[in-house]
Amino acid sequence: MNDTLIRPSFFLFLFLSFNSFSIPNAFAQKDYVENDSAYIQGTLTDRGIFSNNREIKFVREKETRVKVFHPGDLDEFGFNNGDIYISKIVEDGDAKTAYFLLEQVNGNAKLFVLQTKKSYRFFTEKNDELIELKNDGSFRITLSQVLNRCPGFENSFSLVKRNKASLSRVFTLYNTCYDGLFPTVRAGFIFGYSATNFATRDPLYHYVAMQGQWSPFFGAFIEAPLGLKPKWFANLQIQYQQNTYSASKQYYNTRSDYQINTSGLSFPILFKYRSTSRKFRPFILGGPTFSFFMQHQSKLFETTTTSNSVTKYDLSLNNISQYQLSATLGLGTEYSINPKNSVALEVRYSAGSGLREDNNQLVYSLQVLCSVFF
Repeated sequence: MNDTLIRPSFFLFLFLSFNSFSIPNAFAQKDYVENDSAYIQGTLTDRGIFSNNREIKFVREKETRVKVFHPGDLDEFGFNNGDIYISKIVEDGDAKTAYFLLEQVNGNAKLFVLQTKKSYRFFTEKNDELIELKNDGSFRITLSQVLNRCPGFENSFSLVKRNKASLSRVFTLYNTCYDGLFPTVRAGFIFGYSATNFATRDPLYHYVAMQGQWSPFFGAFIEAPLGLKPKWFANLQIQYQQNTYSASKQYYNTRSDYQINTSGLSFPILFKYRSTSRKFRPFILGGPTFSFFMQHQSKLFETTTTSNSVTKYDLSLNNISQYQLSATLGLGTEYSINPKNSVALEVRYSAGSGLREDNNQLVYSLQVLCSVFF
């Protein structure tokens, strides 16, 4: 009994003892200011990039007095979330002004950010000289002059936008000498064919499985990188499609023919993992798809045959859920025509159900599609 009780405690002790070496380090980083190699910890007031570029308020540990520092008073300061600001002299027209520049990317190639009232200014360094990435025709020329130590990386510059996300990504990838297609926001259109099986309830609440025809669909999409990594993307789409489903059942002398016609929009929200090769890039993707029918018609045609007569009638059914939610999984490959344009072929499978409480319709769909990226 005692051995059974002691053993879990012993392993817990070993676990805590092992992690005691790393737990303090996780909480050790604090706000700090640094000047002339003097490193002082305390509490900084984060008022956003614009204000931080110009002044910072600091309270030293075990003190209450607030000190206000301006560029030139400090070499740098840093927050416990990892944001570091470094004092630099910046050319403002004919004048030179000191700012605390946010060090957006650290490494062999550094990226600094200065926020103005209207936008951002971006800077880097080469041979200890501060160089601005200006919003003019020199932008990509400057990039090629600064980021020039990784062979082949210059192919990325045509895809880089002058904004914080794109520049952070290109400087981060350059510091690893990344040798793939530069990840950027892209848009395009999709088209293909879909075969769908549809199952819904009949008037007796029995499932009726209906076979859909191969029908065309088309749509548009936008795709954006997730974070600074080159392989993960979010892909948002809109698709339009019309479908016809049919099924027949025979109950003794009664034949029941079901027919459903729909037209609707689908909104796949997909997360994509893609290779980084410059030409052929296999990928997989998955995520939820929300759909709704703009129009839907469900009918039942029954024919009853007896020895003396044939009776026919048709009935409109209210057995369709206007809204659907599906899980989608796909795989394919993408081919680059040039750095900006590419095409992709994909096979995608979806399985879902209606969202109406009194209806349990099931939908299974297989799509073969082509995507064109701009």
